[in-house]
Amino acid sequence: MIPVQKKAFLQQFYSQTVSTAAELRKPVYRIVAAHAVDYENIHQQMTAVKWEIKEIMSQHNAYVDIILREFQVFSMRLAEISKRVPIPKEAYNVLWEHCIRLASRTFVEGYSTDSCFH
Repeated sequence: MIPVQKKAFLQQFYSQTVSTAAELRKPVYRIVAAHAVDYENIHQQMTAVKWEIKEIMSQHNAYVDIILREFQVFSMRLAEISKRVPIPKEAYNVLWEHCIRLASRTFVEGYSTDSCFH
């Protein structure tokens, strides 16, 4: 079906496209992970916390419940999508890696506010 003179070009194009697609995975999945969880809301919840240590609380703060729920919803969305379209394990792992990195960054930013140090 493919003319012989075009076969080498097509093989080169395919190999370059596949390698480039693999390189694009992480930045594209990072955008998905950034939009999957409302990190800004979590950060706002953290900055609203009174960090005074006058008494030890027996419960965690509301932002913990919020981020856990956000992760749970994201997990359910991934499960729903994977029922229709298989999600490669590598893609699944990269998505969760980005979610964890973004959550960690949100925690660092939230804990580094002035209200944490008073």
